Amino acid sequence: MSAGWMDTYVLSHDEVKEFYEIIDYALVTATNEGFYLGNLHLLDDNKEAVVLSFDRFWRPFIGTSYGYNQLDERCRIPTWEYLISLARAKLKYEHRAIDGGRIFITKDSVFYKDENLRKHILFYLIWLGRNEQECDPHDFVGDLLERRIDVNNSLWNLIS
Repeated sequence: MSAGWMDTYVLSHDEVKEFYEIIDYALVTATNEGFYLGNLHLLDDNKEAVVLSFDRFWRPFIGTSYGYNQLDERCRIPTWEYLISLARAKLKYEHRAIDGGRIFITKDSVFYKDENLRKHILFYLIWLGRNEQECDPHDFVGDLLERRIDVNNSLWNLIS
């Protein structure tokens, strides 16, 4: 864990919905741009976190590799300014020089991994779904990704 201030942010149902809509839009756009959704690194290896990459200008994308992603390997997503600006502010506070990278989003935190793959929590989150019940972004994104892959495979089988 990183030293310094550690805040908890509560995401309202509307903010949670906006996040899900942005991810869904990105997956539809990725399909239209010819990306195979199964190659996107939207979930981490342990399938516990949603992974958002960003370039040196803090433009978010979904990558296709665990290392550096070439420009044509980046599935751009609309900026979810709220979360991105919080992460940027925290990384600046820690005096981290960021020319691109990844943040990992879980049910209860946003973190990054340093060059030694150590986890550094940037801040904590509470996701409020319907009826103000806590929800897990990973579950939704994983389900959404599976459904989108199934639809794409079905469409491909129809035209092949």
